[in-house]
Amino acid sequence: MAKILEFPKQAQKMSAGYHDLSRLIDLVGSMAELEFFAEAAVVGEEDGKLLPGEYAKLGEQIRKKCQELTAPKKIVTQEVTGPGLYIWCPEMGEGQPECQIRARIGHYGTHYYLDTPLDLKGRGITFIEKHEAKNLTASGQFMAGWNRYKATERAFQKLQEQYSISMESNFD
Repeated sequence: MAKILEFPKQAQKMSAGYHDLSRLIDLVGSMAELEFFAEAAVVGEEDGKLLPGEYAKLGEQIRKKCQELTAPKKIVTQEVTGPGLYIWCPEMGEGQPECQIRARIGHYGTHYYLDTPLDLKGRGITFIEKHEAKNLTASGQFMAGWNRYKATERAFQKLQEQYSISMESNFD
């Protein structure tokens, strides 16, 4: 009776250039670095340092990495749970929370500028203007008809107790 012998599959051979480029492409963090290694793959193919089929595999790996690098970053937004101040930082990939009032601190830190569709009144709160569509940028058109106020620090603290307020915080 005949017996079928199975030999272990031999490890697929790969060139040192392919091995190194493949690992480096996985570690790339910017498009400039990716372009450098793509050029290195072209040179390796032209010089015959890559085995047949390795250049095509590197090309596919480069395309996938390019899609990864150019994909839009996910924006994380805080959940608004009630009245209070919600600070967000766009440089950290955070999105602006959906609050009733948008606030910016004044130049000298003595007052705040507020944008809101609400009508605010009280001590320390001064109406400045009503936003008009012609004076807003394309991304700010949603604020047409909103009111702009100037509030003192004390008035701002009182507003935090009643309304949800978002304020942008930047690194610089």
